[in-house]
Amino acid sequence: MTIISVGMGIQIMGFMITPRIIRLFGGNARASSRALILRGLSYFLIGLTSMTPEAMIITGLTLYPLAAGIAFSTFYTASSAMVFERLGNGEEGKGLGAYNFITGSAYLAGSLASGYLADSVGIGGSYMIAGAMLWVSSYLFENMHRNERVKSVLNP
Repeated sequence: MTIISVGMGIQIMGFMITPRIIRLFGGNARASSRALILRGLSYFLIGLTSMTPEAMIITGLTLYPLAAGIAFSTFYTASSAMVFERLGNGEEGKGLGAYNFITGSAYLAGSLASGYLADSVGIGGSYMIAGAMLWVSSYLFENMHRNERVKSVLNP
């Protein structure tokens, strides 16, 4: 409970500084990509160091707030802004509903899969797999950033 509470406290502070982080990285797609890399690295390192309860507590109090706090608030804000930017006028409700359905379904599937993964490869292994999956997602957002840069050069 302490680890989750610390993570949520850092997340609250993260939402306050997120606009500056997004500007620093040069836009929503780049900020999303970098936040996912940070989350993936944090989860991967939590998995690597999960051999003892003491190590889990230490990494839980240091790396989890980074992943669930700063990185999550940056990703959530930037990706939500990207969704709204791409929705057409008058279609915001439908688009947001579809987005929430897709992300909610992914959360449900991930939660179910993580239980099975933890049982088969251990808690540390499941954190490492989660980290790797976040890195794959960061690649997708980095490609979006590149596409936005190309469009801005071609259509000034």
